[in-house]
Amino acid sequence: MSNLDYMKIFDAAASSLNASAHINVEALDLNKYSAEISLQNAAVIKFTAVLDEYSLELFCTKDSLKYKDYARFLSRFEYNLEQMFLKNVRIESHETTKDYKIKISF
Repeated sequence: MSNLDYMKIFDAAASSLNASAHINVEALDLNKYSAEISLQNAAVIKFTAVLDEYSLELFCTKDSLKYKDYARFLSRFEYNLEQMFLKNVRIESHETTKDYKIKISF
């Protein structure tokens, strides 16, 4: 079981996307969660979080965000995480052919 609050991370993601307050979270496994975040333009972005002891990996498909929007999201997301957890957060971003992958370490 992880020490991280995945709901705060999904809230930070929604806030970084200027999304509405509606977040639908579903547990896929003990350490794997999926969240659908509704944007103001009625688009839905799906994030999948895989929790580890002191880190979390967040996945998002490339179809849901353009690269420019993703880069803007990433800087806002790091700021929002640091404000929520009141500590420095290290973010590593990687891309695969289908997904954006963000590793968050505390």
